[in-house]
Amino acid sequence: MDLCDTEEAAPAKGLRVHTEKVASQPDGNTINLQVIRPDTDETLACVYYIHGGGMASLSCYDGMYRGWGKLIAANGVAVVMVDFRNSVAASSVPEVAPFPAGLNDCVSGSSGSSATQSSWASTPRGSSWPARAGAAT
Repeated sequence: MDLCDTEEAAPAKGLRVHTEKVASQPDGNTINLQVIRPDTDETLACVYYIHGGGMASLSCYDGMYRGWGKLIAANGVAVVMVDFRNSVAASSVPEVAPFPAGLNDCVSGSSGSSATQSSWASTPRGSSWPARAGAAT
């Protein structure tokens, strides 16, 4: 998967990447949001990206998904990628929990990203949510 996240395949030049932490409800656990956007303070449309893996495995920090995020952001939008709790193997968060924990995290990430949107300068009006199983809309 890391082959998809090289400078040749998905250049990072002109992009800003950071992580935000958001409390997920109803369990109160913390999830990570990977935010990839053009390196500007301009207000942008946002793609909320839920990666694949059947809510059982994988992470938005895996090369394939990070590469996709950079390619999407290079088109002038902010990309918020939620790293939810998986049901089989841990992602960037250590908890492994059965369904619907990952789904709750995805909904909380969307709500949390709206609440903290000023830090990545996007607008709910331009949001494209939800992106299903890693498919950006």
